[in-house]
Amino acid sequence: MAATISTIAVAGVALAQQKPGQPDLDALLARVADRVEHYFARAQSIVCQETVRLQPLRHDFGAADGHVRQLVYELRVAWDAAEDGGAPEPKVQRELLTVDGRPPRENDRDACMDPKSISPEPLAMLLPNNQPEYVFSVHGDGKIDGHPSIVLDYKSRVVGRANVAWKGDCVSIDLPGRTRGRLWIDQASGDVLRYDEGLTGMFEFDVPRSKQIFNGPQSIDLPRGCVGSGCQLIHNAGDALTAVPLGAAFLLRSERAERAAGLFVVAAIFVSACVAGVEAITRLIHPDAPSHLWALALAGAIGYAGNRVAARIRLRAGRRLDSAALIADGHHARADAYVSLAVIASAAVVAVGLPIADPLIGLAITVVILRITWQSWRTVRGHDHAH
Repeated sequence: MAATISTIAVAGVALAQQKPGQPDLDALLARVADRVEHYFARAQSIVCQETVRLQPLRHDFGAADGHVRQLVYELRVAWDAAEDGGAPEPKVQRELLTVDGRPPRENDRDACMDPKSISPEPLAMLLPNNQPEYVFSVHGDGKIDGHPSIVLDYKSRVVGRANVAWKGDCVSIDLPGRTRGRLWIDQASGDVLRYDEGLTGMFEFDVPRSKQIFNGPQSIDLPRGCVGSGCQLIHNAGDALTAVPLGAAFLLRSERAERAAGLFVVAAIFVSACVAGVEAITRLIHPDAPSHLWALALAGAIGYAGNRVAARIRLRAGRRLDSAALIADGHHARADAYVSLAVIASAAVVAVGLPIADPLIGLAITVVILRITWQSWRTVRGHDHAH
C-alpha cells in the first residue's frame, strides 16, 4: 500500500540574500520555517479528500491476487497546542467516508494496512523547534516542472531504536532516525515543490515463528529506495543472474540446457534494459542528480576493468567450447565495459554542473543494452539453427 500526500508550503526566499553561487542555508531554513508555520495556520481551514487503494502483497512485496480495497477519507491538518504546554505539532487527521463506494461499517475501521486516523504531517520537520533534529545541506540546483529549484538534503542527527510490533497478522514498524530525504525549493517563490524520503539502508526484521507460513520467509527485508545513477547497478545485477543458468548448463552437459541458458541470458539483458530505461525516464521527469560523485566514478572504473577481464575469459572459453550462450555473454561483458565508462562520464558531467546529462546518459546506456540484447539473440538463435 502506498499513499502519497503532496503538500506545498510557501517560503519567500529572496535571491538577493543568497550567497554568490550558493544560497545562505540558515536564512533559507529560517524563511521556510516562517512560511511553513503560516501554511499550517491556514491549512486548518482546508478540507480535502484522500483516496487510498490497498493492494494485497506477497512476502516479497510483489502484487498478490485478491480484492483491492478503495478507501475515501476526509482529510484535514490540525495544529493544536500540546497538552504539556509545548510547541504545537501539526497532525494529519482522517475520517473514513466510504469503503469500496459504500458507507463504512464498524469492522471496516482501522484494518491492518489502513492509514492511521492521526498521523504526523511531513513538513513538520521544517518548523523551528524540529529543525535542530536534522542535518540540512545544499545539494545543488534542480528543476521541477520547469521551475528552477534549490535542492536540499537532510537526515536525522540521532538514530533511535527500531520498534517492530505485531498485532495479529499485521506488523507495525517504527524506524526513528533511519531515513534521509530531499527537498526541492522554488528559487523564485520559495515554495517546497517536492519532498522525497527513504530509508538510509536496508532494514531486516525476523518473522515470529507463530506468524511464519509454509515456505514463507523467516525474515523480511525493507529495501532502501532506489536513487541516483542506478542504471549500471541494475544492469550488473542482471549480469550476475546470467551466471546461474550458464553454470547449470555446463554441469548438466546438455545442449538443450545450454540453449535454455542462452535464452535466459537474453531475457536477463532485456529486463535490465527495461528497468534502466524506466529509471532514466523517471529522472528526466523528476530530476535527481547523483551524489558521491567520486565513489560513482570509482565504481565505474572498477566495473570497466572487471568487465574487460570477464569478457576476455568468456569469449575465449565460448569459442573453445563452441558455446553460443557463453560467446553471447562474453560480448555482453565487453559492451558492459563501455557502459561503465558511461557511468564515469555521468559523474563527470554532473560534477561540472550539467545534471540533466545524467538521465540522458542513462537513456544511452539503455540503447546500448537493447543493442546487446539483439546481438545476443541473433547469436543464440543462429547457433541453434546451425545445430
